[in-house]
Amino acid sequence: MSTQSKTTLERLDVLDVGGGDGTRAKTEFYPNANVLSIDIATGWDVMKSGLPKGDWDVILANHFIEHVSNPDIFLDACKKVMRHNTILNIGTPNLTAWFNRILFLFGYVPHSIELSTRFNVGKPFNWNNEELGGHRYVYTIPALCQLLRHH
Repeated sequence: MSTQSKTTLERLDVLDVGGGDGTRAKTEFYPNANVLSIDIATGWDVMKSGLPKGDWDVILANHFIEHVSNPDIFLDACKKVMRHNTILNIGTPNLTAWFNRILFLFGYVPHSIELSTRFNVGKPFNWNNEELGGHRYVYTIPALCQLLRHH
């Protein structure tokens, strides 16, 4: 397929990065697409191996970039396999979401921030009892956009 847009009869080719077995990508995000899911849990370490080459219409990285050791390496890997019209679909917690702003006013840590690798501390509403998510980086929308422009 050339770099022209696919017709409505053709299925999108989606690379699901960090999506486990790809079930969520196949059912919620792109139900009619050809989805290849890569995840460290299934043996693909993006930080070591990069991304597989392919004719990707979409690279889906839903709640992935905040977990990687180096987001610049990840974004460089994306750029290497993207065509001119590939969509990079990134979902990540928003540090400045309205509820996080309110939490700041009362002295609490935003929901997406982790201050310890063992304990979830500084949160209201029994959120301290939630499992740690392993977030290394947390973005605002302008900051993520600025980072993407650099790459």
